Amino acid sequence: GVVKPDGIPLSSVLFWTGNALGILIFTPLVLRIDQIRRDGALFKPSPIEVLWILILTCVVSFGFLIPNTAHTGLIAVAYLSFPLLVWLSFSWRRNVIWPLALVTTLMTALTATGHGPLQRANPLATYAEMTIFITIYGLSCLILMAAVEERALQQHLALEHRLSSQQKEAQLRNLRSHLNPHFLFNSLNMLKSLIVEDAGKAQHAVISLADLLRFSLRATRQNLILLREELSVIRSFLDLQKMRYEGRLLAVLSIEEEAEGTMVPPMLFQQLVENAVKHGIDSSTSGGEVRVEALLEKDHLLLFTINPGTYTEGPHDGFGLRSVREQLDSLYGSAATFHIDNTPEGMVKAEIRIPLRVNG
Repeated sequence: GVVKPDGIPLSSVLFWTGNALGILIFTPLVLRIDQIRRDGALFKPSPIEVLWILILTCVVSFGFLIPNTAHTGLIAVAYLSFPLLVWLSFSWRRNVIWPLALVTTLMTALTATGHGPLQRANPLATYAEMTIFITIYGLSCLILMAAVEERALQQHLALEHRLSSQQKEAQLRNLRSHLNPHFLFNSLNMLKSLIVEDAGKAQHAVISLADLLRFSLRATRQNLILLREELSVIRSFLDLQKMRYEGRLLAVLSIEEEAEGTMVPPMLFQQLVENAVKHGIDSSTSGGEVRVEALLEKDHLLLFTINPGTYTEGPHDGFGLRSVREQLDSLYGSAATFHIDNTPEGMVKAEIRIPLRVNG
């Protein structure tokens, strides 16, 4: 009963005018103030920004205080603030809400007191014009500001991603620079033993070792190689170890044919095999069997080694296991996993699971 029937249309328009001002102008303004508060900073406009606020105040006041401009060429003066706010949306970005709130508040106050080009003979039409004015100004500035903010955010994320990739590549190169000397050291120890035991086998081992090192040096310049290439390194390595251990080492390879076409980090699987031989055969007087397996499981490649012995979890892991973990983390992050544990049969089983990449 407060609003008479003939006042309902005007009340409805006033409702939407207030909604436009509240939702499009004062809600972003309150959010910006809260963000500044949470950041522990204050909005301290520079002299140039203060000058722009004064210019906008003068433009809006002058344009709305000139009488009878609704149907004259002077009406453009009242709307001169629009291109200025559009330009400020690009340069001030989130802080454009301050001049936007100033302009729309001034416009609303002047129009409500009977000034400006939005005045019509019918109050219903006047407040409809105000609603359109606020909506156009608010949406235009906020959409442009959001587009500029999104572009800046994407550029920042792209820079962070590039720096992160460069850092990971540097870490990987540093890791691999330590890998070849480590592998060479182990192989030379094996050759030293063979020279004493069998000069003929030692000569054959030198040739095999030269081929193996030639491939490993070439392969470690790439981030990924075919698993079948990695397996050729593993087979050469196991052949050399069989010469050293003679009958103490039995190597069994079980490789799915489809898995050979997948891509893997070079020398990664080889390090796991080397670790299995070192801890499974070196530490055993009677030797034993080392199993090397590769298979596909949905969208992952699984690589296994199984060797005699007992694994005790702790910080004592040697270079081989540490480098496996570090390479996986550098290349795949959390998408790849590495586990090593004891089996019920008294063996040690190591498992690498990496995202599937098939060549071609």
